[in-house]
Amino acid sequence: MDRELKWKIVAVVASISLAAVVKALNLVFPDMIVPFGWAITLLAIGFLGLATALLFGWHWFSKSSAASKSISAMSTVELRQSSSQKSKEIRKFMAGTDLSPNILEPTAEWMARRKKIENTWLENHHPETLSLVREMRGRLGITVAELGCVAIDQGMLAGVNPLSDAANLLDELANKLPG
Repeated sequence: MDRELKWKIVAVVASISLAAVVKALNLVFPDMIVPFGWAITLLAIGFLGLATALLFGWHWFSKSSAASKSISAMSTVELRQSSSQKSKEIRKFMAGTDLSPNILEPTAEWMARRKKIENTWLENHHPETLSLVREMRGRLGITVAELGCVAIDQGMLAGVNPLSDAANLLDELANKLPG
């Protein structure tokens, strides 16, 4: 299931749950038109749905947390090697993709092709890359504002050559590591 669909599912469940909570509170307090039991049931269902949406959302989007736990235990040499390997993987992925639009290609086809590339980036490369960059920034005391990359920090393939920017950032941070 792609990332955008997951967000939509979480948003819909959270919205419905929130609506149930608001409706329940509206029913309970203003005029007591509905029996109190119905209002409490709606309130419980709303909170249960909201909690479920938040838990599933957290689970779906925290894939990088397992990788970051193992990355934080790496030595500087291992972190540099992992970063170099991931940079090579990104460059290899980049070589097989073309994000630039073709003047003869219909917009819908170009957008579909670009979306497929972005989904591959988000599913296969982004979580580990983000964990590596966060770990190296933490060890070096560098903030996102000082040295950032849209493809890594926001998961968006925006800019002239976002995959190259991501690989370059990995290399630059790895080269700044002491030792």
